[in-house]
Amino acid sequence: MVAATMLANVTAKAETVSTTKADSNKTKTTNELSKLLVNGQEKELANFINTQSPELATTKEIVLINKVLNLYNNNSSAFFNLNTQEKTDFNNAVVIFVKNLEENKTKEATNWLIKVKYTYNTINFLWSINQVEILDNNQETNSDAEVTAI
Repeated sequence: MVAATMLANVTAKAETVSTTKADSNKTKTTNELSKLLVNGQEKELANFINTQSPELATTKEIVLINKVLNLYNNNSSAFFNLNTQEKTDFNNAVVIFVKNLEENKTKEATNWLIKVKYTYNTINFLWSINQVEILDNNQETNSDAEVTAI
């Protein structure tokens, strides 16, 4: 009974998140804005930057952000194999880019800001869980000693 109730709540929340509406101005809702920069949205962001801030479009920060987003969307093994310096450079680039987006007070810039922050957090989460070391089950271990140590 409890499991069925929990499943119903999770399903209802999932349906709420996946349902999007447009307001009278045809702008995207918060539910839709919370999605990642995937499925070509990174290209839409690049178009926005090119039209709204052309001086920003060729900076090393934007080039680096686009590189990581392209790896994230198209080459997961390369994405997870970025070295620590590349990850740090990406994080620093996003901080600079977010400051630039925050200066642009348009609704569209605010929408992109939400997506960039959400994607940034997701990417860093994925990198952090990728660092978890998995024990090799083929090695001989004394499991009693390991359980006692825990």
